[in-house]
Amino acid sequence: MHGNVLTIIREIAAIAGLIIVALFYIKELKQWKTGSQLVNSAQKILRTTSIIILSLILLMILAGDDWLGSNLLSIIKYWTVCFLLAIVLIIISLIDLYNVNRSSTKEIKDILRKTIKTNDKDSG
Repeated sequence: MHGNVLTIIREIAAIAGLIIVALFYIKELKQWKTGSQLVNSAQKILRTTSIIILSLILLMILAGDDWLGSNLLSIIKYWTVCFLLAIVLIIISLIDLYNVNRSSTKEIKDILRKTIKTNDKDSG
């Protein structure tokens, strides 16, 4: 009985996670389409890859032990793959974070440079 409740909770959480991921990705795609977000093609690839990996992880959590059976080696391999996907997801997210930081720093420097040029022209 207790195991069934935990399985149901895990499945509900994984399905909710998949829905949330899909909604965020749809929002991201709309922003890319309208151009309201400054994202280069490398960041789009990183984010799309992140969405795919996150969805795979959630699907693996959803499937869980239901079809693995009682073979301990299969269970260990399955969850090791899930864990490694999570590590890859973290690495991709850190790379994306670095790219966002670099882009925003460049934008700030460009704005400051333009502001200084404008002030020099106005005062001179």
